[in-house]
Amino acid sequence: MRGSRSAIATFLAIGLLGGAGGVVGAQDGPITPVTGIRSSAEDVQFAEPVVDEVGVLHLHGGRIEQAIEWSDPRLPTTMILSGNTDVYGEQGDPNGGVVYTGGVVLQGDDGWWTGMQFGYFPPEPVIAAMTLEGHGVYEGLSAILYQSYADAQAQADDVVSFEGIIIDGALPPFPEPPTE
Repeated sequence: MRGSRSAIATFLAIGLLGGAGGVVGAQDGPITPVTGIRSSAEDVQFAEPVVDEVGVLHLHGGRIEQAIEWSDPRLPTTMILSGNTDVYGEQGDPNGGVVYTGGVVLQGDDGWWTGMQFGYFPPEPVIAAMTLEGHGVYEGLSAILYQSYADAQAQADDVVSFEGIIIDGALPPFPEPPTE
């Protein structure tokens, strides 16, 4: 899985090299690799769980505040996630899993990042992707981040890792779906 994430990031990086400049320049060029590790998670909340007629557990209206130690100071430490989670099957069910979508805010004193996150787990490692847009002093920057557990021990210890890129410019727009 790590190789495919690197291949996707490389593909995205090549496609984005011609992007527009931003107010806050990247440290190493138009694309800067970043990593992070969660140092704490607090204030986990969900609305009342609901099980539907086919047995899917819906945990909607979730909120979690996390502290992330980033390799790049342009990503603020405070990450706030709001989201909806659906649980299919029982733990260990090879045809089950957890699917979630959510909003993301990285909150700093002079600027912030906003975006969307989506993910699925299991299989191992847990993986989620997020796209972020910079505001305030980070205006003109974008980021693509992947969140995962590095391995089974990291998952057992609840050590969440992040890797991705900061882009000096906007993400390209999504194209229209193919008609054929």
